[in-house]
Amino acid sequence: MKILKIRGYSLVEITAVAVLIGILMGGVLLMTTSTQQQSVAARAQTDLECINAAKKLWLLDNQASGVPFPTVESDRFTVLLPYLQSTRALSSMTNLEPPGVTYYINAININAGLTNWP
Repeated sequence: MKILKIRGYSLVEITAVAVLIGILMGGVLLMTTSTQQQSVAARAQTDLECINAAKKLWLLDNQASGVPFPTVESDRFTVLLPYLQSTRALSSMTNLEPPGVTYYINAININAGLTNWP
């Protein structure tokens, strides 16, 4: 008669594998968060460049007629909307902004900026 010996994994081995998987998952989550922050930063930089380009185009179109650039931020967005809408369908500045970031168009001779950076 043969005796079958069943060999399984010990509790220490199972715990070691679980800890290793946890460490690997933690690293993946950290890399994902870092990548998200980098993509938001890249988007914000691109959006600010688009706003500044729109301001320059508005100035080229309106400089000869003497139309003043609006002093109220919401009015600034309204006059720049035709120049910004070619890239996205926008109805307000919040459609342009990434979550948690606020853009400021500023005066015509001051570059656009942002606040509430995460």
